[in-house]
Formats: sequence, C-alpha cells, structure tokens
Amino acid sequence: MISQAGYLVNCVNPIITKKYQKSSVRGAKNDRIDAARLAHIGLVEEDLPIFSASLSQISAQKQLASKQQLDQIYQQLDDHLRQLKNTAQTLGLPLEQIIRELEQLKKFIKQSREWLDEVLIAQADQEVVVPMSELPGVSAKQIAILSAFLAGRFFSTDDQLVAFLGLNVRVRESGTWKGRQKLTKRGNSFIRKVLFQIGWGLSRHHPYYHQMYYDRRARGRTHKEAIIIITRSFLRTFFRFYWQNEWRFQTV
Repeated sequence: MISQAGYLVNCVNPIITKKYQKSSVRGAKNDRIDAARLAHIGLVEEDLPIFSASLSQISAQKQLASKQQLDQIYQQLDDHLRQLKNTAQTLGLPLEQIIRELEQLKKFIKQSREWLDEVLIAQADQEVVVPMSELPGVSAKQIAILSAFLAGRFFSTDDQLVAFLGLNVRVRESGTWKGRQKLTKRGNSFIRKVLFQIGWGLSRHHPYYHQMYYDRRARGRTHKEAIIIITRSFLRTFFRFYWQNEWRFQTV
C-alpha cells in the first residue's frame, strides 16, 4: 500500500472536491483535471484526515458492503415473492416452479447473510464487541457492524461522530423564522438503520433508556424522535469507549 511505503495519504471528502469543481469557471472534469484538483486540495486544505486503515479493516468494510447488498437483495426478493404468490393465488396462474426456485434462492441468500454476520463478529475487536454487546438490547452483530464501518476512522469529538453518521439536526433559521428541524441523514442509510435498531433495543430492554424513552414521549416527542435521542446518547458512549478508552454507560 502507498501509506506502507512511507507516503502520507489523506482522505478528501467528495463534498470538498465538488466545491472546488463548482468554483471553476468551466467546471471541466476528466482524469487529468481531477488529479490536479486533488493535488491542489491536498496543498491548500488544512486538517485533512489521514488514511490509516489496515488491510484487515479494509477487508471488514468490504465484507460489510457485501452484507449490505445481500440484505437489500433479500428484502427485494422477499417482497417480490409475496406479490408473486398473491398474484398466482388470485388469478390461478401456474407459477409453482418459479416460486420454488425463488424460495431456494431466498434460502441461500439468508444463509450467506448469516455466514457474513458470523465472520464480522469473529473478526471484530472483541475488546469492543464483548462489553458493548452485554448492554441490554444490544447484540454482538450490531456492534460488529458498527465497528467494521468505523474502522480506520478517527473523530476528535462525539459531535463529529454523530454528524458523520447523519444523526445530527439540520438547522433551518433565518432572522426570527425557524423551520422544522430534521436529521441531515448524511452518510450510510444501512448503518443508520442498524443504529435505529440499537436505539429501539435499548429503549425496550435497558432500564435507564427505557425510562428516557417514556420521559421524552411525555414531553411530546414522537416515537422516532425518542429513539433517535437514545441512539445519539449511545453513540456518545460508544465514542468515549472506542476512541478514548473510557467506559461510562448508564446502568441504572
């Protein structure tokens, strides 16, 4: 790898490159121009994150990407099979063979998903997975997925982590006008789904967050808003544990 050869490798956010492209008069884009633009960004932009992911971390992220694709395919196939069975039953169409074939395919995809879950858990840092998965409502698979996604990344504050995962609130204000606040939802939607599941599990099984959920609901928060609040609180604890080696999770 380039970094192992002694070269400094920075990560450039695509938003930054898009900003520089738009600032160009012609807005031209090809491989040569992109290379020059990236070199210019590396010279003038300060505090660019350094690429530090190891081969094992890259491998885990690729496996996670495969799981994400399989989950999406499985859900689409499941929906299609349900519609196909309803159509066959309603109209009396002879679709038994294709339904059987698709059921076998669905079963194979399910087995592949479960195998990938086991691989991610086995390859994850057990010093992170074991204690975090002991929290009521949180599974080892969820922590392994989150750890694989964040491998090789560094955040100096918990706010940066929350924003990176798209769970921060977009401010919409102008003078005295204040618009409805919404999540930025930047980043990976699959990881946000996993995080929502973590928040939901904590709200149901963890005593402290179970009470927090009903407190927020009593104050007028919706179900989704209460879960997001719990999820953000979990992420701040995850930040302290993962990047600061500090364990301070509410247990009462």
